[in-house]
Amino acid sequence: MTVSRHIYTPRQPPITFTCKMCGKEFIRPAYYKNKGFGKYCSRNCAAQTQKGKHSWNYGKSPSDDTRKKMSESHKGKIPWNKGKKRPEISMENHPNWNGGRIKNHQGYTLVLKPEYYRSDSNGYIREQILIVEKYIGRKLKKSWVIHHINQDKSDNRPENLFIFETTSEHTSWHGLNRSGKSGALVSNLDYYKDNKNE
Repeated sequence: MTVSRHIYTPRQPPITFTCKMCGKEFIRPAYYKNKGFGKYCSRNCAAQTQKGKHSWNYGKSPSDDTRKKMSESHKGKIPWNKGKKRPEISMENHPNWNGGRIKNHQGYTLVLKPEYYRSDSNGYIREQILIVEKYIGRKLKKSWVIHHINQDKSDNRPENLFIFETTSEHTSWHGLNRSGKSGALVSNLDYYKDNKNE
């Protein structure tokens, strides 16, 4: 018989707190008390307590000694963008330029193509669109959705891309996949490459 080395304590019932700002009673988990939480019922009440207060360094100026150290640390250094206008330090002329490729918050790789017909307001387009259109030799239909077979949104190899002809088909597949009822996908780009009328 194996005995767990962990000691589990039963969950404590929630506790009723009283807001120090508005006096309203509210319920929170019991651990709030041990951690010092549960002082205010909402963010608004917590913010009210900070009105008129300033940060610890508000109104304070650096000492003469600190000013001197700051000044000496910048002596002899010329800013890399001094005297340069914006076009001279943008895109490929910028030291941090990476070829116009970025990754958005969803994990998709975006490529800077301002002239492309499907680029967004900032001039970027999802890389998988460029790769699929080049591979099949034509433009994608607006209703088509490009799916990453291995779920890695940055893996835009043709063999990892699958075309769903509608958003509902794409959504349905994900639903079946979550329940374990979907089959394994294999890239279908060759089908659309060979069948130009589809």
